[in-house]
Amino acid sequence: MPKLIIMPPQNAESHEWAERLHNELPAYTVVLPETDDAVAEHLPDADAVYGWVSPEQLPLAKNLRWLQNPAAGPFPGYYYPALIEHPVVVCNPRGIYNDHIAQHIMMFVLSLARGLPYYMDAQREGTWRKDARKSGYIDLAQATALIVGVGGIGHETAHLCNAFGMKVIGVDARWEYEVDFIEKHEPAELDTLLPLADFVITTTPHTPETEGM
Repeated sequence: MPKLIIMPPQNAESHEWAERLHNELPAYTVVLPETDDAVAEHLPDADAVYGWVSPEQLPLAKNLRWLQNPAAGPFPGYYYPALIEHPVVVCNPRGIYNDHIAQHIMMFVLSLARGLPYYMDAQREGTWRKDARKSGYIDLAQATALIVGVGGIGHETAHLCNAFGMKVIGVDARWEYEVDFIEKHEPAELDTLLPLADFVITTTPHTPETEGM
């Protein structure tokens, strides 16, 4: 019977997941240890882990075949030499936030295009200022969006920008998605493209190559 550990800290959501897994996959054993000592007790015969296995815990994981990272992008230090060399398959939920984050990005684009932050300042001050905005309106149909990192979130954002009639310029080191309306460029061209953009949207992962970008 495969055994899955959901790593601490536990909360109502993790307990709900465990119950759903038990109901839908009764052949699986799901454990929710509350402490590191409890994790150490369960790791030797665990087939899968949801969360992170530390360098100190990894030697205990004699049967580990699958490690599920809860985040689309792992935190710095998630991967370490022993884990990289380990035969375990590491997965993440890449792609599940594409639509949500793209819509969130468009909320900011629309807000900035219409000067909403200035009106919100006036509202907080309890004043009526119909001319509160400090810059002109931006007509999205005449605007250019520069998207740096046209991966899952970036290409979904590009579709939404295109739906508003925006010109979309994309910068990516490896073009994974086919988006025919994007003007494609390489990262080395970024500095020359910045002056062309009304909106710069960055959806790159945090890597050594993007550090400080």
